[in-house]
Amino acid sequence: MRETGTHRRIVFDDTVPIDVPLAGIELDAIRRVFSELFDRAAQAVSRAGYDQDDAVVERSFVCRAGDATELHIAVEWLSDADRLAAQVVRALIAAGVAEADARLARIVGLKAVAILETLS
Repeated sequence: MRETGTHRRIVFDDTVPIDVPLAGIELDAIRRVFSELFDRAAQAVSRAGYDQDDAVVERSFVCRAGDATELHIAVEWLSDADRLAAQVVRALIAAGVAEADARLARIVGLKAVAILETLS
């Protein structure tokens, strides 16, 4: 009997540069950029010959904190700017960024990655 596993294939990976302080998140503008990225990701999935439900699109902020360290922080929802900023600060602190630096972090990019998971 042949054993099968899951193979992950990235069909879209793009980052749109921005530069806003974490404390100054404008959700409408961020939603628009992510919407454009998701549309492009959907097109890439289709071009690869797959249905949309065959892919997962992950989104993240590229954040710069402290000594110019850049970290990617997963963003699963965009409903409340204050909660979102608090989530990012917690993630930065968990990654080893000092709390004071985490609170002063800047969002320097919005990233989307479309991943196909296929059985091999």
